[in-house]
Amino acid sequence: MEGTYAGVELDLDALRQTLDDVRDALSRPSIVSASGAGLGHDRASVLRGLEEIANAASRTDLAARSAVAAVADAYQPEAALASARTVMADLDVALARSVEHRLGRERCTRLARLLRYPSPNLLGIFRKERDENAHTDLIAWLLDPKRAPHVAPAALHHLCSHIPSPAIGPRAGAEAIEEWRRRIAAAVRSGVLSVRREYVFGREWEGSNSLDRIDLVILGHGFTIAIENKVRAGEHNEQTRAYWAWLEAHRNKRHFNDEQETRAVASSDHLIAGLFLSPNGVPASCTSFQSISALDLVAALLAAPDEGRTETETVVLSAYLRTAASVMLRAEARAATRIGESA
Repeated sequence: MEGTYAGVELDLDALRQTLDDVRDALSRPSIVSASGAGLGHDRASVLRGLEEIANAASRTDLAARSAVAAVADAYQPEAALASARTVMADLDVALARSVEHRLGRERCTRLARLLRYPSPNLLGIFRKERDENAHTDLIAWLLDPKRAPHVAPAALHHLCSHIPSPAIGPRAGAEAIEEWRRRIAAAVRSGVLSVRREYVFGREWEGSNSLDRIDLVILGHGFTIAIENKVRAGEHNEQTRAYWAWLEAHRNKRHFNDEQETRAVASSDHLIAGLFLSPNGVPASCTSFQSISALDLVAALLAAPDEGRTETETVVLSAYLRTAASVMLRAEARAATRIGESA
């Protein structure tokens, strides 16, 4: 959609996209804190102003011009534009610092290459870009060493840094994280690591009629990781509390799948962890579940170097990253791409 304001041609669709991205960035406290000094602006009033402009930009050409002019008059255009430019420049710097800190230049370079890779839009083909089950299916595929032998081991190794580390016998802190990594690596080497979707734990482990299910469960000798994934909806009915109660009830059992049956064997120090994945890393109702963001997951999936990835892994990883970049991480993906291409 095209329009004009003060004699200047405007692409209203591009304006809407830009304002959406700015509003998203302003809504993320972590981005502001990454600048080191804060932005020093009234974020609430800026958000309200951006909302008015963005809504106007989605209407007809004439209505958009009138609404933009009215907002501009109310905000005293020259001062408002100067302030907006300052805010956007500060946000751009803060966002770039945050992304570079969390991904690093090497991962940013990999992300830029993968976003350029000519992979099909797997979720877009079926109009599932915002479908939690479709997202979780791809994540499960990428975290399964049997399907993604190059990407998954490095991703799981990286995810261990997000697992809370209570004392494991005499071990704690960094040593506990290394114990997680050691067990996962051993399970990958021996081929016993299992990635399960929609795990109905009541029916499969307790013989009950409960239909409670966890989005994703990663099992191996001596450990269980439960992952609950949210793309749009929030947590409902404090489900992570029920999941953690289940994990604790079975912390002294090691579960694995034989050809014909699932068996449970006693284990004295079975490790358990819960990860609550959401676009911005919002907390779970259960404090024992560690919150991680979509960007944290991307960092894990980009942990393995490009060399050694199979073509199928590259296609699936590129497709997932492209969907994440368009649905949850638009501004972050653009910042990472700029950093990666400048490296």
